[in-house]
Amino acid sequence: MIQLNGVQVYYNQGKPNEVHALQNIHLSLKPKDFAAIVGPSGSGKSTLLYVIGGLLRPQSGTCTVNRNVITSMKNKQIAAFRNQEIGFVLQDFGLIRNETVLENVMTPMLFSREKLLSMEKHARNALDMLQIGDLASRKIHQLSGGQSQRVAVARAIVMDPSIILADEPTGALDSENAHLLMEVFQMLNRQGKTIVMVTHNINLCAWCSRTIAISDGKIVDDAHSHI
Repeated sequence: MIQLNGVQVYYNQGKPNEVHALQNIHLSLKPKDFAAIVGPSGSGKSTLLYVIGGLLRPQSGTCTVNRNVITSMKNKQIAAFRNQEIGFVLQDFGLIRNETVLENVMTPMLFSREKLLSMEKHARNALDMLQIGDLASRKIHQLSGGQSQRVAVARAIVMDPSIILADEPTGALDSENAHLLMEVFQMLNRQGKTIVMVTHNINLCAWCSRTIAISDGKIVDDAHSHI
């Protein structure tokens, strides 16, 4: 369960260029929701995602994730919680180009107490789930955009998080690879994971069970669908 109550976020607060990025946001996301967050550029979509993921602390209001009030946690607590419970898929992939696919996917586990062989096994399982196990020893700079995005998803799920947050995950992909990625997200959602995806592509909403529209830092629509 993800619950936001009265969340307010300002950038450059008190300055002439102040931006009220999120305005009194109230939002509840249930376990196993597959939600798309849509809206024009600068509407607050990514800001909302970062608050949910504990990457951004709002000036006021609360954000509760899986019964943990992350807005009240210290930074180290948030980092540990995020590592265990939340997988991030970033638009630019956020991969280390000169390391192998396997090394990149193992990165989130380096903060755990897992033994190296166990970490490698979990990483290979995640790669196999995304049908890219044969790329394990390849360097990131040798991959296509679609392959890199699948590696990013494998890294996001390697800790078996209950929540996956994706920021414009298809932004750098062609239509075929975007379709493949959405099939992966749908599969993960059916396995019980909550997925929240920021997107400019309104066509991707057809894959989701819920579409949340944001404009000028406010939720202006919240539609449920049956897929």
